[in-house]
Amino acid sequence: MAKVVEFFGLPGAGKTTLCGYLIDSLLERNIKVISYLDYRRKLPKYIVALVRIKAIAQMLKDFRLIIGYKKRTGGLTIDSLKRLSVIYQRINFIDHFTGDDTYDLIVIDQWIVQELWSLSANEQSIDKLLFAKTIEKLADSSVFFVFCDAGIDICAARIADRLHGASRFEGDDIAEVGEKLSPLVLNMANFHSMVTDKCPTVCYLNTDKPAHENAQDLSQKILTFLQSNLL
Repeated sequence: MAKVVEFFGLPGAGKTTLCGYLIDSLLERNIKVISYLDYRRKLPKYIVALVRIKAIAQMLKDFRLIIGYKKRTGGLTIDSLKRLSVIYQRINFIDHFTGDDTYDLIVIDQWIVQELWSLSANEQSIDKLLFAKTIEKLADSSVFFVFCDAGIDICAARIADRLHGASRFEGDDIAEVGEKLSPLVLNMANFHSMVTDKCPTVCYLNTDKPAHENAQDLSQKILTFLQSNLL
């Protein structure tokens, strides 16, 4: 039965880079691991279709929860509905992942928890009911989290240096990126506290240093966490 590790944190915190380092470290130890993107490409189309149908059915079942989202957060936009749909689809993928014994681990760079955070950041309010329901499902399904935490100036510099950054920062300089990140920092800190409260198996990493400078130390910390909780 495969277990799932998801990275989350602010844009520019080093999630994607560390995800790659972790997979390489695990492969060196002969652990059967695969990234979500590679795993997703291997799935037959009929399974993807079934997952989407299950997600729609679950959303209909939770109709009151979703409609109540507007009352709880103050808004239910088209973008919110799209993000909710994505969250439900990904939750239903979890059942397929954990039922697959081909791999020990599936490592995911920002997935369900990150999408939940993006949803709350856009709405400027965390829907605690939806959050609790989702985290409870993930915790019951052997999903564990790695939180990447870097300072706002460091995140802004990394984003500005990218050739192709996240769409919300496309073409911005460091100062502009930092200005857009500022309101997200407290939101992410609160979100991290809520995740830790609901799911105590969260690995915390300070990612201020460039990954290539301390990748070995960070990878070892994650591996120790995995050995204690998963492997």
